[in-house]
Amino acid sequence: MQEPAQQEHRVEGHLPVFLTGDRLSVAVENSLDIFNMEGSLLDRIELDCRVTALGCSPDGRLLAAGTVDGRLLVVDPDRLEVAGTSHYTVSPVESVAWGSGRISTKSGQTVKIWYWDEITGEFGLARSLQGWGTAVRTVDWSPDGSSLVVTRNRYGPISVTKLNGSRILDIDSEIDGQYILGSMSPDGTMIASLTDEGLLDVRDSRFGSLVARYIDFPAFSLSWSPVNSKVMALAGYGSVRVVDLTADDPLLMRIELEDYALSVDWSPDGKSLAIGTPSRIEIWDPWIPLLRISLPSWRFPYAIAFSPDGSKTASLAGFDPDHDAGQHPSRCMGTNALAQLKIWTAGG
Repeated sequence: MQEPAQQEHRVEGHLPVFLTGDRLSVAVENSLDIFNMEGSLLDRIELDCRVTALGCSPDGRLLAAGTVDGRLLVVDPDRLEVAGTSHYTVSPVESVAWGSGRISTKSGQTVKIWYWDEITGEFGLARSLQGWGTAVRTVDWSPDGSSLVVTRNRYGPISVTKLNGSRILDIDSEIDGQYILGSMSPDGTMIASLTDEGLLDVRDSRFGSLVARYIDFPAFSLSWSPVNSKVMALAGYGSVRVVDLTADDPLLMRIELEDYALSVDWSPDGKSLAIGTPSRIEIWDPWIPLLRISLPSWRFPYAIAFSPDGSKTASLAGFDPDHDAGQHPSRCMGTNALAQLKIWTAGG
């Protein structure tokens, strides 16, 4: 088994991080720290406010930073400067996503769509989506950047909206539990929705009609295959399952694990899966299946991701000893939790 090189940073609380190319950007209080893959601090960009969310431009050159005072900043890491600043809003920015020519921010019950002029450094508000009655949990772009898939913190439908604010459709849950994740397939034809009870629906993205329902395997997370828009990986108790829910026999492959899996991500070429378990990060060839690399992890790796070129894997794990004892794993990670970020380079 190949033993990779690893770098480790331990921090307190939830820190926004973003991995792009050969650099890692970490928001620490009122600054952005830029690290290389060896864990050395390259640069520090001082800001006038605490950063609460990070995103990256599609070309990897710029960072979008949301702040505790509700602003959106565009940061140029090469020039070590802020290239653009939006006006203040009431609520802290909780998440940022940079799509095709637009940047979306989520603050409480509001999602805003911004356009940014790189020449003048000025922001413009394209649309503010409000009035849904409950706070937004997740936002996902459609592949062409023309619409958003939105889930909420409480019981309610998943909404697909245009950037002008008009709703394309609402998907109401017909099964127990509340939606915790809505994700559009890479070809934009289907939406996968996962509930806190681990039940999965796949629906047509145009009409909301049910394509398939998978109730045999309670899952914590899912990841669409980047090379086959009908295939996804589901992480749950005792295994990760690779499924095609449009097929008569949906189960394509089962990866048996010693424990449950909390997170999963496909490599960019669709040939490998990174799986987060309570104590390990594992890299598998899912089609054999064969465990290629096993990496030590702190407890509860809630997020795992390959770098765009597939050469690195990053995981964010955490444990709150005052909150997590005896808790179901999907309920853990309190606001005072310790977090640990690790980055591995295969063959390093």
